[in-house]
Amino acid sequence: MQLCFCIETIMPESPKLADVATAAGVSVTTASVVLNHGKQYDRISKDCVRRVNQAAEDLGYVPNYQMRTVRTGKTQTVGLVIELVDNPDQLANPRRSSRYYFHQIADGIQTALTPHGYYLMQIWPSPERSAIERGIRATKSKRIDGMIALQLSSDTQAKKLMEESLNIPIISLEERQLTCIPTILFDEMDGITQLIEHLYEKGHRKMLWLSADTTRPNRFVERERHMLKVMASKGCQCEFCPYPEPTKPEDFYEPNLIETAREQVAKRLKKPYDFTAVICYSDIIAIGAHRAILQAGLRIPEDLSLTGYDALFHEYLTPRLTTIDHRMFDMGLQAGKVMMKMLKGGRNAIRDMQNTIAMIQPELVVGDSVKQLS
Repeated sequence: MQLCFCIETIMPESPKLADVATAAGVSVTTASVVLNHGKQYDRISKDCVRRVNQAAEDLGYVPNYQMRTVRTGKTQTVGLVIELVDNPDQLANPRRSSRYYFHQIADGIQTALTPHGYYLMQIWPSPERSAIERGIRATKSKRIDGMIALQLSSDTQAKKLMEESLNIPIISLEERQLTCIPTILFDEMDGITQLIEHLYEKGHRKMLWLSADTTRPNRFVERERHMLKVMASKGCQCEFCPYPEPTKPEDFYEPNLIETAREQVAKRLKKPYDFTAVICYSDIIAIGAHRAILQAGLRIPEDLSLTGYDALFHEYLTPRLTTIDHRMFDMGLQAGKVMMKMLKGGRNAIRDMQNTIAMIQPELVVGDSVKQLS
């Protein structure tokens, strides 16, 4: 006779919320508020929060977020809607210089959300729908709790959708044509003013402006118009060096952006010139100008001064680039704080925050790329 033995493995039960509460010496309600960042979270002492979190870690307790969403109607997730491009094919390019721009803003938002137990999810456009439409659908269907829209495209339909969705938590970043919802803006005018005044104080009166050749309304055009106004008020002269506007997906590759800028400046330097400084509309473009100047056998800043904008790559150039800090992390941080006020305050907070604008002030970052003229 053959005997068969069956050994049953008994798996230990997963720790429950009550186990965490007992280990921490608090009530189940208090443990729930701490672990789920409930409404009374801010009233709980730091020591109590520490004990509950430590007990949960020691026991290996993991909250069931799906059940919590069903119970509370909250996903603890905010969507970052990225609507920077008009051509969805550009989304296939993972090497666009704007990724640095996105990351700093996203870092700022997540820094504001994390203490409240919230997560950040990126929402991009699809071939069928704009990112704005996808974000609004996700918010209204409770897949996310709110959305932060970054630089809307020229699609007027997307902006109309935003205007028609004032009853849900929505924030706009750097969109000057839509202020019916809470908006976070960067003071472009003050930024370019600081840069021109710095060059003027250094004795520069004739400058070359390297910028995208476009007539579409955007922050670069606004920056250029104000720059010309400031230069005119100081009696300075400006020569234009048009940079072909990126249109195709490959135009947005960082190496191509840099190479195009290098080519444009190199062409100009082959002709006689009397400008003493080259002003670039972004740091990434300044890298190309930097290469062209050095390849022409000139020195920075001894022969030509150079400035950028955005403070993304200034520390990687030699000499260190003088630029304007766009303070993208601070923009994201402010947006995250405003979003949490709306989510915590409910409908009243959403209504009260409409038509509000927060302006982020730029900072001049003085490097070693601008010469003091006599």
